[in-house]
Amino acid sequence: MWTKELQHKNRTETEVLESNYKGIPIYAAKNLHEKCYEIFEKFIGGGKSKSEVKILILGAGGGAFDQRLIDNGYTNITAIEICRELYKADNKNVLEYDLNEKFSNIIKDGESKYDVIIGMEIIEHVENHFHFMREIKSLLCHDGLVIISTPNVESNFSRFKYFLRGDLSYFSDIEIEETGHINPLFTKIFYKYLQVINMKVIEYSGNTSIYDMESYTDENQKRNVVISRFFSLIMRNRNDMQISIFVIKNIN
Repeated sequence: MWTKELQHKNRTETEVLESNYKGIPIYAAKNLHEKCYEIFEKFIGGGKSKSEVKILILGAGGGAFDQRLIDNGYTNITAIEICRELYKADNKNVLEYDLNEKFSNIIKDGESKYDVIIGMEIIEHVENHFHFMREIKSLLCHDGLVIISTPNVESNFSRFKYFLRGDLSYFSDIEIEETGHINPLFTKIFYKYLQVINMKVIEYSGNTSIYDMESYTDENQKRNVVISRFFSLIMRNRNDMQISIFVIKNIN
């Protein structure tokens, strides 16, 4: 698939990012890993010990989030990454898969399913959201949780940008080529499909506000963010999250 070649190119040619955890690059937006770990700790607890919680990381990148989990006592981790050579965390259970393909076969007969599946900044890279979520569901235990994050294309700024230029935030031509963002997620469709497969969003949040001006270096972008904030006053369903974070529960 063309996306496999695109993702491999973008993963291996990305410059070392300023944001890192213990020297492992974080391939994600500002404060996203910290926020997702906070959410993880909020929902995981009781019943099993930390070392017993079975975790699957999809699109693990360098393994920065995995290392954060390991450092906090969560060691039962499987990671999937399309470019295995990028992975630097202290975890030997790393699989190289294209997430556009069937990846649910990592569970063998008789093996327990995962308590938590985490996919940060990966669903926008895959060709088929529905296939992706079906594969996740088949790997998830009965009352398991999923944490998914993705660029928020329904933010006030993204809607304003689309009105002016016909481009969604994080999905312009250059971002398709440089970051491999090919598939924006729209919440109405996403929520409806989750109902179909007996899953439910139990919490929605984000990493930071789009109006956090420290997130922008380009002066034109800063100006447009300020203008979009003014126009957001007349928008319905206002949303100022830069990155959307969904906590999803298996309810079947």
